[in-house]
Amino acid sequence: MISFKEENEERRNALQQCWPTFSKQHWPTITRFPPSLIAEVIDRDKTEMPYDFCPWAPGLVVASDYLLEAAGCRPGLRRPSGWKEGNPDVFTKVIYGNRLKVRGCGELWSVERENVEVLAFPFGPVPMFTRTREGAMRVAEYCHPKALPGEYRCFPQPQGVASSLRWVVSDPTGIMWNGPPFAVVVPPQSTN
Repeated sequence: MISFKEENEERRNALQQCWPTFSKQHWPTITRFPPSLIAEVIDRDKTEMPYDFCPWAPGLVVASDYLLEAAGCRPGLRRPSGWKEGNPDVFTKVIYGNRLKVRGCGELWSVERENVEVLAFPFGPVPMFTRTREGAMRVAEYCHPKALPGEYRCFPQPQGVASSLRWVVSDPTGIMWNGPPFAVVVPPQSTN
């Protein structure tokens, strides 16, 4: 029987092996999830993402205009109502039994839920960020809809355009996310 630590390390290694292909945006070769939700892939060392935030992730993805438009984000719109500023660059809003949170991380904004969950693209999983706080707020609200029948009301899954995204725990156990089959697929080795 494989231990949690060994399985975690195995998944982290698989993700690291696939990351160069994924980060060069050769998505169809390694994942079955829709790349239309991603505008850009950024290596972790080119961000200000804290070392303890999604520590397994070799980088992050930035939400596409397609996802932002689906979430109701338009140039010039102010932030949605109900968001309160806490610490500098941290905004929260209570909605459907949970507290949504967006947090500044250099020039990017994370999309989170209070129970240490982060919105993630299923490859890896890799955390999703936006370029503006308003965009992060709208994506957070869009990806935390009113629960469907049978879903626990505080933890609904994203629906519509964002239905392939998932909320995952942002601490080291987040890599063990049990959504659809683990999204890292090791590409075949070249025989050159």
